[in-house]
Amino acid sequence: MVATAKPIARAIEWVVRVGLILPAIVLVLAPPLTMCVLSFCKGRFPALPWPGWSIKWYLELGQDGDLHASLVRSVLIAMTTAVFAGVIGFLGAYWLVRLRHRTAIRILTLLTVPALVPLILFGLSFLQFARLAGVSRTLFAVVLAHTVVFCPVALALCFYRCRQLHPDLDNAAREFGASELRILIEIIGLQMWRTILASMGIVFVLSWDEYIVSWFVTGFDKTYPVHVRNMLESTMSPEIYAAGLCVTAVSVVVVVVAMALLRRG
Repeated sequence: MVATAKPIARAIEWVVRVGLILPAIVLVLAPPLTMCVLSFCKGRFPALPWPGWSIKWYLELGQDGDLHASLVRSVLIAMTTAVFAGVIGFLGAYWLVRLRHRTAIRILTLLTVPALVPLILFGLSFLQFARLAGVSRTLFAVVLAHTVVFCPVALALCFYRCRQLHPDLDNAAREFGASELRILIEIIGLQMWRTILASMGIVFVLSWDEYIVSWFVTGFDKTYPVHVRNMLESTMSPEIYAAGLCVTAVSVVVVVVAMALLRRG
């Protein structure tokens, strides 16, 4: 019976791998691979027979001033959002971990509500709030909106790491005369710096690629996703695929580094 069961188990495992996992991998990799192929297409419109390979769209990408400006804006917004989310997440986790576990989980759940609201409704609501605050149609409003949406990601990661620290670590430091600021920076911060940087990297990628909220909140200074969406309304150039491939490559590198930091942290 045991000898018969092993081949059956192996057959089932093979069917699961080939029938479920392989199609899932293909579905995940198909869009970026398609984008990669189209970005090297020699012709403006891909067709059969294949027009040939070329890097001219990457060369034109380097000469697109509007695209460069939107990309710089997105990077600045993402970096600022990442710093805000990292600091708030670290300080919030340091405070939450000292509460009762149930209370901390309830507060953490409450803080994730903005991220659960449909982004279209959130963007429209935040636009009205920004008008009342006098910061509508500015890049600072985009930073505030992204911080509200993506800060719970950093808070959750820092909270999980903070719970792994020894609960008497800061108490022992106080007994030796360390101040609260020194405990926060030199003891807790040094134990969590990898998690903080990883959460900032993940928030950076999320903010950099976000479109819906940015479309509602931005004014004439468009971010990269909004600029690409406007390009699609007028033309369908492989330059868009070239830009998308470069942005995707950077995002993958940032996420891989963040995952490595989380694993070590």
